Amino acid sequence: MNGFYGAFFTSLFLFFYLELKGVLQFGTQANEALGTFLLIWTIVTVPFVVAAFRVQLMFGLLFLFVFFAFLGGTLANLAGVNSAFGGYSGLISAAIGLILMAEALLKSVQVHVPQPSPSVADLTARSEA
Repeated sequence: MNGFYGAFFTSLFLFFYLELKGVLQFGTQANEALGTFLLIWTIVTVPFVVAAFRVQLMFGLLFLFVFFAFLGGTLANLAGVNSAFGGYSGLISAAIGLILMAEALLKSVQVHVPQPSPSVADLTARSEA
């Protein structure tokens, strides 16, 4: 799933870059174009929300707030609705993502707990036996 949303950010960059370079010319319909782009990603996110809740509650919440962030951007660009809830949803999803990342990092560190080195006395006792 990580690569999938990496594709979102790559395509969003291209959306704006190609518009700025004049390759794409949305003109007065730029909001509608961006809103449609975000609507597609909003729809695509729905099955990820369902699947993520089957894996773990926090993972499901992450994707739920990603969905709300996309929905907020879609409504702001297509319907002129205030997008504050979408922005806050994006911040909440970022916080949940950081929590999940820290949790995974701590689990990986626990697996690789270093064993204490044997002391000189232990080595001497073993060689005498």
